[in-house]
Amino acid sequence: MLNLFQHLTFKYVNMREILKSKISAVHFSIVFATAFLLCAFLWFLAIPLVYWLAFGEGQMATKISELPINIFIGNWGALIPIFLICLLGTLNNRSRKRFSNAKSYVMTFILIFILYLFRLSIGDTIIGFFD
Repeated sequence: MLNLFQHLTFKYVNMREILKSKISAVHFSIVFATAFLLCAFLWFLAIPLVYWLAFGEGQMATKISELPINIFIGNWGALIPIFLICLLGTLNNRSRKRFSNAKSYVMTFILIFILYLFRLSIGDTIIGFFD
């Protein structure tokens, strides 16, 4: 039982170390820009293109696209790969004790998630600005 407690405490200390560490600005910029561009690519191009190629156009395609699983994939499909990449990057850097790089992945996911929640209003603002 004590060994389990020490193991959990060690993981807790690593997360505390990640949150206390200073962030590397260069690494954070690269990770954030890559994650942002990948998320934008998936949301704007890849997911609609795959749906169009798979279902085509017409009444049946409209019925299929209104299924709850397809609505979920359309809304959150671009964020799931970003979450997995950031999670794997955090775990990899935490195991190698590079806490500043792990914090870059954590902060990237938090910022991408916040921006993703407001993606429609941000897009409308940008389109309205150039209109």
